[in-house]
Amino acid sequence: MKRNLTKGEVKAELAARSFSIEQRLDSLEQEAVSLKEQVLQRIKDQPYIAAGGALLAGAVVGWIVGRPKKSTDPFDVNEAHQLLVSRYVDAISRDVQRRVAEEGIEAAEATREALRNGVPLIVMPSEDSGGEGGLGGLILTAVKTALAIIVRSSVQNALGSFDLDAFDDTEG
Repeated sequence: MKRNLTKGEVKAELAARSFSIEQRLDSLEQEAVSLKEQVLQRIKDQPYIAAGGALLAGAVVGWIVGRPKKSTDPFDVNEAHQLLVSRYVDAISRDVQRRVAEEGIEAAEATREALRNGVPLIVMPSEDSGGEGGLGGLILTAVKTALAIIVRSSVQNALGSFDLDAFDDTEG
């Protein structure tokens, strides 16, 4: 059974707890200042490791926060992919039309040759390209172009080993 505290006892208890809380907050503040000084000293001592750690931490946070939601619909294709496929089909179509007009061959043969002999390089505009500029924009464009060339080369290698004649219904 609890006994009722007097007004003086309550004030004394509150004052003691308030003092205890203040001491704990002062202790936490000192620990935070000490930790900050230690971190700053480590950054000064080893700037490359600190920069690498910051980049790694930023990449992890960006990966966790910035991941797109996965759709369960297998036919759910975003606009960028639709644009890429549309541009690819247009590039192949232009190549077939050029082959028919310049070389005078049939459309089916021109299509086979267009698919067999090369994959067009498609450059996709960045969604946020309006704000990019300067050295950062130049580096980003160079990286995107290099990746596009690598992907193009990979697709060409894959198509080179693919037997397109197996789908030809006019032969044999």
